[in-house]
Amino acid sequence: MNTPEIVMRKVSELSTLKHNPRKITKQDLDKLIDSIKINGFWHHRPIAIKEEDGKLGRLKRGVGGVHMTTQKGESLGIVLNKSLFKEEGAKKVKQTVRGAYKTKLLTKTNKPVAHIVTHELAHATWNTSLLSSRAKAATNKINKLYSSFLKDNRRNRKYGSYAKTNVNEFFAEVTTRAVHGSQDRYAKGIKKIIKDYKL
Repeated sequence: MNTPEIVMRKVSELSTLKHNPRKITKQDLDKLIDSIKINGFWHHRPIAIKEEDGKLGRLKRGVGGVHMTTQKGESLGIVLNKSLFKEEGAKKVKQTVRGAYKTKLLTKTNKPVAHIVTHELAHATWNTSLLSSRAKAATNKINKLYSSFLKDNRRNRKYGSYAKTNVNEFFAEVTTRAVHGSQDRYAKGIKKIIKDYKL
């Protein structure tokens, strides 16, 4: 689950792809561009153009899902990789996540298929880009727990390296463990923060 480099594009740079089997008319593209401008997007992430159901999109190979946040600090929700979740199915998701457990990239849980979904939903619940009053209020507590986590070499070895990447990935991985794995002081701490701040 490597984090891909996100390339930001100006709305004026959006165009149709000549060889894309899913066609969009010029009129529909213009409507999309107008909608992006109206909703406060001044740059556009290509992955933010979602499939009809709003849950699946084409992402780079090895990326299970992404959470999207507007520049105004509002969550747009999550997009799961269509090729992994829909076309390859649960068996492939399980195999991919178990591979990430084996290499110690991801934090091992009891539900490998649900891991990616829970991880991305955790980002939608809290991350440093969200500007809701509850998310901002929880930030100090989460940062404090993350600092403690980084210094706790005995306990943090039970987590995948992705949890040590930054405070956002820490929150997502620990939340995933709190939901689908064993409970340690970090999982309990995150659950308490989620409850106390109504995230």
